[in-house]
Amino acid sequence: MEREPRAPSREGRADIGMVGGAVDLAGLSAVHLGTDRMVLVARSDDALAGRESVAFLDLVGQAMVGMREGSSVQEFIAQRVQAAGHAPVRPRVHVNSYESVCLMVEAGVGIAIVPESAALRYSGNMRLAVVPLSDAWALRERHLLMRQAAPVPNYLRDLVTHMREHQRLR
Repeated sequence: MEREPRAPSREGRADIGMVGGAVDLAGLSAVHLGTDRMVLVARSDDALAGRESVAFLDLVGQAMVGMREGSSVQEFIAQRVQAAGHAPVRPRVHVNSYESVCLMVEAGVGIAIVPESAALRYSGNMRLAVVPLSDAWALRERHLLMRQAAPVPNYLRDLVTHMREHQRLR
C-alpha cells in the first residue's frame, strides 16, 4: 500500500498502486477493491477479549505488537495516534507478516491492530480474540490506482479484472 502525499503512481514512478484509507485520488483512476475493518487482536484470555468493540484510544499505552516500521498499517496507526494528540505507539516488537503478529499476540507479547481479513485468517488456528474497533476510521476503503492519462498496458488491465473478480467472489 502506498501512502500520501507521495504517491508513486501519481508521480509516474509506478504503473499501479494500492491504498487503504482516505486519500486524495485526484489525477488517478481508482478501482474500488473493497472495505476492510481494522480490529484488535488479543489473546483469548485477555480482559479485552470479551468486549463487543473497543475504541482505539483505550488501547494506547498497552503492550503492542506491530508490523515492521514503515509498513502501511503501522503508518496508518501512527497517523491516528498523532491526530489524537498522543505520543507515538512504540510496539514491543515489529514483525514482517500478519501471521507473525498473531503468533506474537498468542504468545502473550502484546495486543495488535490488524485488518479484519488478516485477523480472521489466523484466529481460527490460534487462541485469539478479534474485537472490532469502534472508531469511524477503522473502516478502510481499499483502491487500486493508476494514472488517468497513462495508457493501460494489457497486463494491468488483466490484473484489475482478476482483482475485481476475486473481490466479487469473496
